[in-house]
Amino acid sequence: MKYPPIGMDALLGLLSQGIPTGVGSMPTQPGDVPNVFFVPTGGSIQAAINSCKGGRGDIVFVSPGSYNAELSIARTKNAITIIGLGGRGAAYVAPTATNATAMAIEADDVTIVNLGMDGQGTGDGCLNRGARTRLYGCKIEGGTIGLRLTLGTDAQITAGTHGKGADLWIEDCEICWNTKGVQLIATDYGAVTQIRFRNCTFHDNTAADFEESGGSVSIRYRDLDIKDCVFLRQADGTEPTAYLLLNADNGNKG
Repeated sequence: MKYPPIGMDALLGLLSQGIPTGVGSMPTQPGDVPNVFFVPTGGSIQAAINSCKGGRGDIVFVSPGSYNAELSIARTKNAITIIGLGGRGAAYVAPTATNATAMAIEADDVTIVNLGMDGQGTGDGCLNRGARTRLYGCKIEGGTIGLRLTLGTDAQITAGTHGKGADLWIEDCEICWNTKGVQLIATDYGAVTQIRFRNCTFHDNTAADFEESGGSVSIRYRDLDIKDCVFLRQADGTEPTAYLLLNADNGNKG
């Protein structure tokens, strides 16, 4: 099932009617009724993710603050939503470990709203292998690669440990302060497919805002759709080495 895209303001307006305050978690709900978890400042986002039941539609609210964590959403935690509270960028994940990735998404149907993801060194701000990932109003920065979009190998997908990385919607996000903003990587399973960027801002990605790289097949992406996005110069006024490093001659489509 594909989720229809909606604006971040509309999404936050809907969710703000029921945002919990002053609790560690909402009361556990029976059966398949979605649970809501609240992470206080300084708490563990990973513990809240681990407490979610995949496929139930659980929601994790994150209080404003900096979280020193390397987060991972495993394949079994599909259909969860993580929402950063406060103003834009007030809640952000910033691991301090060498070459740490702030967020790794392996599950399908994950939605992340208003959460900063700041990788370290060769780590990524956000690594995605899940299908139907939705990112709204997030700031993704800090590592060699800001947003790495890929998929599992044929063996990993068969084993059920990694996803297919297809049908992604990224809206109103800021991707910045990386060597490369977005990297598209295929595997022996195939290409990254159906990727939509809307109203995003790219800046201070020194080598490129978009790049295809690596993988073991000649076609690295299909149906890449970039619309109403802003590509800015670097803070010192210079151009990045390239805005788009995408090869249109090997069967890629977008």
